Amino acid sequence: MTTAETKKWLSRAYWIDKEISALEQARREAWDQVTRATGNYEQHTRQTKTVHRFDRIVELDELIGQRTDALLSAKTEIIKEIGALPEEKSRVLLEKRYLSGESFDSIAYFMNYEIRQVFRIHGAAIKELALRLSQEDCNE
Repeated sequence: MTTAETKKWLSRAYWIDKEISALEQARREAWDQVTRATGNYEQHTRQTKTVHRFDRIVELDELIGQRTDALLSAKTEIIKEIGALPEEKSRVLLEKRYLSGESFDSIAYFMNYEIRQVFRIHGAAIKELALRLSQEDCNE
């Protein structure tokens, strides 16, 4: 895996969090809609429609759950790979950058390094991770 591919692979963590948040919001909105009371229908019609809506919401809820599980598995893989790096400062930098979405400036401030040093550590960590991922691909 190239360094560019490794950065893209790591960047998925940020978008995974965004997608999970969007799915959870969709789940809440769907449940809100099905539980909202209306007084415009006859009792039987209202009950029938509510049961039908409830069944569809349960199905949607299951699909959202499955997608969320898949996304969490992908994020877990990213966290494991970062955690397997031997250098603590590399792990911290990659976690802050790709899991927390922090800027290089804020990471430099947090780590008490010059920005150039952060870029150097980042580059070395990405190369090391790319090598690890390439070796794992070969072993599979």
